[in-house]
Amino acid sequence: MKVGTDAVLLGAWTNAGKAGEILEIGTGCGVIALMLAQRSNAWITAIDNDPDSIQQAGENFIRSPWKERLQAVHVDIRVFDPPGIGFHLIIANPPFFSRSLKSPSEKKNKAKQSKRLDLGELLLKCNRVLQKSELIIRESPASYT
Repeated sequence: MKVGTDAVLLGAWTNAGKAGEILEIGTGCGVIALMLAQRSNAWITAIDNDPDSIQQAGENFIRSPWKERLQAVHVDIRVFDPPGIGFHLIIANPPFFSRSLKSPSEKKNKAKQSKRLDLGELLLKCNRVLQKSELIIRESPASYT
């Protein structure tokens, strides 16, 4: 998958400076996790339920100067059960199209259509794995178009 403008903006706008542990949900190629690693000292767990995406993210992480702080995990957020006390920051650029035309590519549909995981389900899971019970929601700039 190509890197989208919304992912680059989300990665650039996120203040991860004080986070000790970061979770990125739906990492794709890992660009957001890499951007956060560049601007913080956090340990970053990047998850995705697509095996090809996780393989690509893992390869990108290994080639980065922050490889010792990046972990790519093939898991669906709905069954993700991390050990420990939780994450300081959770970031996601989830599929947000629900009533749009579909692509002929099933891979693109999976990445961009929100038919497998709804926002409510995502927020409930985030609340469970977040270290504090504070949940800040910011929509991706692409969701405004």
